[in-house]
Amino acid sequence: RSRCADEAVLCTHILSLIATNFARETGEVLGFMDGTFYAHQGESPLALSRAVHRVLEFLREAEMITEVGEWLEATEYGSLVSRLYIDPRSAEVIVMAMARQKKYTDIGLLHLLCSTPDMLTLYVRRDDMYILDRFLADHRDDLWMEIPWDAGEGFDRSLKTALLLADWADEVGEDVLCERYSVGPGDIYGMVESVAWLVHASRQLAGLFAPHLAGPIEEMELRTKHGIKKELLPLIRLRGIGRVRARRLFNNNLGSIEALRAAGPEKVGKVLGQGIAARIFEQLEGARDEVGELAEGQATLSRFG
Repeated sequence: RSRCADEAVLCTHILSLIATNFARETGEVLGFMDGTFYAHQGESPLALSRAVHRVLEFLREAEMITEVGEWLEATEYGSLVSRLYIDPRSAEVIVMAMARQKKYTDIGLLHLLCSTPDMLTLYVRRDDMYILDRFLADHRDDLWMEIPWDAGEGFDRSLKTALLLADWADEVGEDVLCERYSVGPGDIYGMVESVAWLVHASRQLAGLFAPHLAGPIEEMELRTKHGIKKELLPLIRLRGIGRVRARRLFNNNLGSIEALRAAGPEKVGKVLGQGIAARIFEQLEGARDEVGELAEGQATLSRFG
């Protein structure tokens, strides 16, 4: 069966056709779809035409494309969504929610992303409801998505998944996560991988629609990737430093690049080992050299090539 039978998939591909200038008119979109496996497997021409027009209507209303007569063109927003290769419906959910936010919250972003069609979510068990209800009682205002009056399993699943990811980014241990959320290690890393691209996509979309959120979302992109608190961000950017080594450095009062330079290779080596310390200081010296080259390069225009 063709995946284009799913209108969400059809929406992604039609936006791509328009954003890449492969199809510039409604008739060209219909002509292309008429030659696909979706049409070949027996979809009637009338049903196919209706599905395509529903998709085009959604893309127009979301302002991802413009239509003048039969002429179709992707907007800057639509081109970005196509390059990010996320479900346009997910992009619209993200943009609409971010545009309303005046302040950033970690759980607000994560719950928003876990509420999109692109995100897989965890099953909710009866024992999970205590954690979810307790969170809502204390942190309801931190959510970016409104709680529907008839909130059901979908809402509960998205919230459970968001809470797991928030705990992961706060360096809660794997064993604790598995017990708290009744999941296995594979579930944790599956959720982390699933949300990683959505966090990246939301950062790109924030640049267009909510610039005040772009910086915090960029930080969360690194935090969800590595499972670290904000305080470890300066260290995690060093090659060879993961969440465990970064935490060890921080706990030894070596929580910044300046602190590492001041301590010197010998002291850092006592914490992480001399080999790793040597690699760290190679990077630090390289960064210092690059800064020096940049300053020198401003003397002549030829250095900007």
